[in-house]
Amino acid sequence: MVGVTTVRRALDVACGTGLSSVALAHLADRVVGSEVASGMLAAARRDPAVDYVLSPAERLPFPGSAFDAVTVASGVHWFDRERFFAEAHRVLTVDGWLAVYDHYFLGEMDDVPGFSTWMEDSFSARYPLPPRSETAVTTEAPPGFHRVGGDEYVDVVEMTHRGLVDYLLTQSNTTVPVASGRESRAAIRVWLSDETDGFFEPDRSRRLRFWLAIVCFGASEPAS
Repeated sequence: MVGVTTVRRALDVACGTGLSSVALAHLADRVVGSEVASGMLAAARRDPAVDYVLSPAERLPFPGSAFDAVTVASGVHWFDRERFFAEAHRVLTVDGWLAVYDHYFLGEMDDVPGFSTWMEDSFSARYPLPPRSETAVTTEAPPGFHRVGGDEYVDVVEMTHRGLVDYLLTQSNTTVPVASGRESRAAIRVWLSDETDGFFEPDRSRRLRFWLAIVCFGASEPAS
């Protein structure tokens, strides 16, 4: 989309445990992953090409024009967008680019229509989403950027029963009540395991449907 295969320096904002940062290291000589949650960084994957820094997305501790690329995976819906996009523009070189992407669960299981009903009526009712922006990927160019391109598609991921439970325990629906002390992680795991057991046959996995969307922006106005 952006017309290049590698960059010198890249910044991965809201890097979490570094999965996206390590992947980005295949495209950049050096990667910095920034994350506001210290617990995430404590568990971050290590890579010789990746450094990590504790920082909010809206106040990046870097000089101007420090990076050739900025990426955000599954994070923009938690940001103050106006402040973040201004910061992203500031730290990018004049010919740099910004990629915003998300890979999120559609709450669908192939050939099991009842699973979607359970996700809506049981899971989301018991563990609603905490307040955040409704859209995880913005399609309109932020101020100072121009839209280069985008793509989206359904991604089918095969999961075991335990794998699904583990995944649902990473969603903000369940991590917020754990962090607030309302419920224990162990108790939520038991509830999820019992609730979803009927969707799986013994020793069989199921195909879960995710949606991947990506939009790339250039940091300067396109040549006329």
